Amino acid sequence: MVYIDTSVWVAALCREPFTPTAQAWLEKQTPGVLNVSGWVQAEFAGALSLKQRTGQLDAAQAAEVMTLFSASLEQACRRVSVEEADFALAARLAADPASGLRAGDALHLAMAAREGLALVTLDSTLAKAAVRFGVQARLLQEEPA
Repeated sequence: MVYIDTSVWVAALCREPFTPTAQAWLEKQTPGVLNVSGWVQAEFAGALSLKQRTGQLDAAQAAEVMTLFSASLEQACRRVSVEEADFALAARLAADPASGLRAGDALHLAMAAREGLALVTLDSTLAKAAVRFGVQARLLQEEPA
C-alpha cells in the first residue's frame, strides 16, 4: 500500500521530465494499492493553474487533464482523509530545519505515516525526510521507467 504525492500525478498527466517514469510506475500498480488525499487534489489543481499562468497549458487542456486525474483517482485510489493530528505532526516535521520540508509536503508525510503507507514521490527532499522520520519512501527518479 502506497501514498502517492502530487509530484507523481503531475508528471504522469502533464508533460514533465519524469512523465515516462511516472506513467510506467502507475501502470504497473494493482487496484487497491494506491492511496491519495484531498490535499493531493488541491495541489494538483494548483499545479494545473500554474501551468496555465505560465503558458504550458491552455484552459481546455487543463480541464482535460483534471478530468483524467479525477477519473484516475475514482477508479484506482483509496482516499485518505486529513485528520487534526496530521496537521500537528506536519507542523512538527516542517519545523525541523534539517528536514527541508515545506508545510504541504509535511502534510503528505504525516498522512502516510499515520496510515502506515510507503510514500511514492518524485521529490528527493520529501523522500529523504520520509526515511529520516521512519516512513518508507520510493523516489521514482531513481527507478528505471
